[in-house]
Amino acid sequence: MKPSSKKLQVFLPLILSVVLALGMFIGFKLRDTYRVPHHGVSLFLSRPGSIDAILQLVKTRYVDSVNDSLLKNAAISAILQHLDPHSVYIPPQELPDVNAELAANFGGVGIEYMLWHDTLLVLHVIPGTPAAQAGIQPGDAFLQANQQPLTDHSLSIDQIQDLLRGPVGSSLLLLIKRPGKVQPIRVSLKRGAIPTSSVEAAFLINAHTGYVRLSVFGADTYPDWKHAVDSLKQRGMQQLILDLCDNPGGYMDAALHIADECLPGRKLMLYTEGLHYPREDYYSSDGGIFDKGPLAVLVNENSASASEILAGILQDWDRATIVGRRTFGKGLVQEQYTLPNGGAIRLTVARYYLPSGRCIQKPYAQDTSFDAYDEDIWHRYTDGEMFSRDSIHLRDTTPYFTQIRKRIVYAESGITPDIFVPLDSAMIQPFIAHAYHLGLFQYFALQYYLTHKASIDAYLNWQKFAEGFHWHDNDYTQFLRMCAHEGLAAPRGFNEHDKNYVLAELKANLARIVWGIEGYDAVRALNSAAVQKALQLMPSKP
Repeated sequence: MKPSSKKLQVFLPLILSVVLALGMFIGFKLRDTYRVPHHGVSLFLSRPGSIDAILQLVKTRYVDSVNDSLLKNAAISAILQHLDPHSVYIPPQELPDVNAELAANFGGVGIEYMLWHDTLLVLHVIPGTPAAQAGIQPGDAFLQANQQPLTDHSLSIDQIQDLLRGPVGSSLLLLIKRPGKVQPIRVSLKRGAIPTSSVEAAFLINAHTGYVRLSVFGADTYPDWKHAVDSLKQRGMQQLILDLCDNPGGYMDAALHIADECLPGRKLMLYTEGLHYPREDYYSSDGGIFDKGPLAVLVNENSASASEILAGILQDWDRATIVGRRTFGKGLVQEQYTLPNGGAIRLTVARYYLPSGRCIQKPYAQDTSFDAYDEDIWHRYTDGEMFSRDSIHLRDTTPYFTQIRKRIVYAESGITPDIFVPLDSAMIQPFIAHAYHLGLFQYFALQYYLTHKASIDAYLNWQKFAEGFHWHDNDYTQFLRMCAHEGLAAPRGFNEHDKNYVLAELKANLARIVWGIEGYDAVRALNSAAVQKALQLMPSKP
């Protein structure tokens, strides 16, 4: 059902803060489509030019003292701002964290956590990590890390992360408040290599249908995906649902390797080309681990760059049915260049073109501030596109054709799905959106687990939990009371659909505490309209 424009106008700031999935725009700019997962090409500037002369003049003649580093950073950013939305400067202090986003592991303790007011609460302890070996438990509150306080309203997520992460083998002393214990306890451990697999979930939905979710295209995405698919095939999988929703992209090579495994025979998958970047063609090889069998790819408005490459290749070769909503619309390729100051530039060097010849990059040339570019997703809400396929209005309707069935596809602004699935209206229900924003779903699930630990831990795996666990009416009432205690009262018009959505999300968050991100994604997938639509498209007995 399409909400009224008046209602959307009132709640758009809240919608954007929640539905766009934790700052996706930052992800789009930093996790762009890279040609290869390299460590950076050094870029050395020869003779100083006018920019250097100006900076030197300011430094030696300006009336007040200046921060030379800040001026240089501002100058570089200003230059890139006049190019495209995805050419960015990464300062030296940010580069390690940015590169780590796509790495196979990082040095840390091995927990998933949330911030409740000013307190870091452990949600899930990853098995086999230093945190698990040290006996850290869900519900533990971290008070200090190496004598640095963690209970400070001024601390950001990044600052807390910096305190917990560090070189593998380095020592970390934690002060922890454990539920049921009067006095805080001290825990000493050494940071370890924490794996960061982008395969968040891989399981059988039924006897012959597999589900694999990719969160990003990182350094180990392709081998991890291949291992997951091979394992599912050994267990009887004959058809596959590949979930790329909310996947902002990453390394182009990872997407190409996966596409290769899904295409039979040698086929043109992609070509890249730019003014100073000669055309380069990428072909699939003969045979692949899943080059036969029904295949559905789930996408939405937050599926970008490498996600769009994979979905577009499989759509253009009529190999998969694309299910969901129109993707972000990024068709640019970046390369990373290391600067003498230790920072880096990710510079757009080419466009990529899918087998049909289309480039799905959305317009930006006439938008010098890139405001309209960044607000494109916002406008899809206000224009109704998120709720109705009929509201998709492309300015460029040049037809391109798929390679086998000669179906019409379009180039502008992303991959248009073959099967449209509207956004669940409950996701923009103001009460639900605000509850997400405040962390109330996670906190209620954590408190429920702490008071029902024995019964929850009795489930052998998340599959048994998904089948056997059910909320009671009193649980829902308790959730509403907790929300009211935090200043968020449920509206009178809260309907049965919204209630069921809340309970499903609470169940997924409860699964996350015990089984981590796989349990969360798996339980959510079983209630996903896009997954159900994909199952309807596939034969019941392949």
